[in-house]
Amino acid sequence: MRMKIFVIVFVAACFLLIQAGLVSVTLFSQPVLAAEKIVLKAVTAWPKHTSMVQMGFNDWEARVNEKVKKQYPGQMELKWIGGPEAIGQMDQAAALKNGVVDVVMQAPSYCESIVPESGAIKYSEFTPMEDREGKAYAFWNRIFRAKMNCIYLGRHGRDTTFHYFLNKKVTKPDWAGLSLRTPPGVFSTLTKTLGGSPIIMPTGDVYTALQRGVVDGYLTVYLAPPDFGWQEVTKYVIGHGFFTDPLIVLINLDTWNRLPSHLQTLLMDASKESERSAWKLSQIQKKQTHQKYEKAGLKSIEFSADDAKRYIDTAYRVGWEYAEQKFPKVVPELKKLLSK
Repeated sequence: MRMKIFVIVFVAACFLLIQAGLVSVTLFSQPVLAAEKIVLKAVTAWPKHTSMVQMGFNDWEARVNEKVKKQYPGQMELKWIGGPEAIGQMDQAAALKNGVVDVVMQAPSYCESIVPESGAIKYSEFTPMEDREGKAYAFWNRIFRAKMNCIYLGRHGRDTTFHYFLNKKVTKPDWAGLSLRTPPGVFSTLTKTLGGSPIIMPTGDVYTALQRGVVDGYLTVYLAPPDFGWQEVTKYVIGHGFFTDPLIVLINLDTWNRLPSHLQTLLMDASKESERSAWKLSQIQKKQTHQKYEKAGLKSIEFSADDAKRYIDTAYRVGWEYAEQKFPKVVPELKKLLSK
């Protein structure tokens, strides 16, 4: 009887408190609090209008935000805060590692000072999708976690290769006397091996440097020059390409660990979709880029069969020799993972 009276009094007291607004819970459930929206701050190594960012990041950003809108409205937003004008290309890797930003899309060469092994991503003879299905993806995640405090979400690179673009005609792979704007790392070593003088400069300075003759050309992926109008001040492109376009997307490890599992899965699913999309769309872009080169009067230089083979062989030989110097312990494993 006493117990029954106690229960009645207890329930009545709770009812009065709820009516008074002093508590907002029921007897048999916990409160459902509105979670604060997670905003992931992202930077890219190039301006947002460039094809690299459009295919590699913008597509992924759109897919992520659309999936959140449909599946988990209001829970997360992927927000681009700028390109190299916000954080310099060579400073973005450190910014990601230290948590200044949450997400970065860049070329591996821009983070080699922190993760030397990342330079080998471009040696892969497989598509991004094949790398993910094999063991290469797990290898890169292990390395980036350990050295750069981040998760390797994927390689949103396009089906294109690296080419030298010149303003002086050559008939064989000999860059003697040529000053060439070159990305850091193995690319500088390769340019020296071919007899040229590598010059490191920000992307935004290249057009003027070409106009003024400060550089005699540059090394980049075949599809990149129209993004900056460089074809307007370029005369020749070496028709033989090497390596792959290795644009990578990384997310800070601490940020990743704070995300609930369903949002981690969402980010990864969107990354897989963007990899396939970029690879497919690049087939169309290659045709469009070729037409732009023809319109600009840019001519292709084709070497003899022997010179072409020597040229491509030199690129990969220098690449793996560079790897042997920088990270010899993992080279045997990488050769197996990245070679057909």
